Amino acid sequence: MEQMTKDGYELSPKIPRNYGITGGSTEDPVIFQMWKKGISESLIQGSKFYGIIPDGRTYTIDFLQQKKIEGDNASGDIKVSIVRPKVVVPREKFDWSFDIEGVQGGLVETQDEFMYLAPEAGYQPKYVVNMLANDPNWKREIDKLQFYFQSRDGKVYGRFVVDIIPDYNEQSVFNVRYAVNPNGSRNL
Repeated sequence: MEQMTKDGYELSPKIPRNYGITGGSTEDPVIFQMWKKGISESLIQGSKFYGIIPDGRTYTIDFLQQKKIEGDNASGDIKVSIVRPKVVVPREKFDWSFDIEGVQGGLVETQDEFMYLAPEAGYQPKYVVNMLANDPNWKREIDKLQFYFQSRDGKVYGRFVVDIIPDYNEQSVFNVRYAVNPNGSRNL
């Protein structure tokens, strides 16, 4: 099968789009899960690859204006900070950390397959990861973290998926894909 579509429905974004011979039988059927589409709204969407100086300084990300501003006091939606040693030896582990903070709102980490409706409650002010070199679960980077966010005193809701790369061309990277509803609705 080359493609699967049905009007008014969407195939999961987490499964392959092309299928070969996979088997299946009446005892072991192949199941394709689709989701009924809801009402859509105009969203601001984008993808940005932000360089971050990893010395603990804070950057504010403004999804509505699609820009990164260095500093704590800028208006925006989230704040990001990454810390690692100034010199990183290739292929050696090192201590590093990052935090993401909601601006006048908060964050909810999620594993939702479709991030189409931001939660009403449960937002936390900050998400923090400390990656210690002696930790057996140490990772060189963290990818595909998913969050809902609320910002601007509850007037903006959105979602983002982020990859954090602490050592990239002598800097760090905050690589983010996002969708924001600037109308105050939780519908994403």
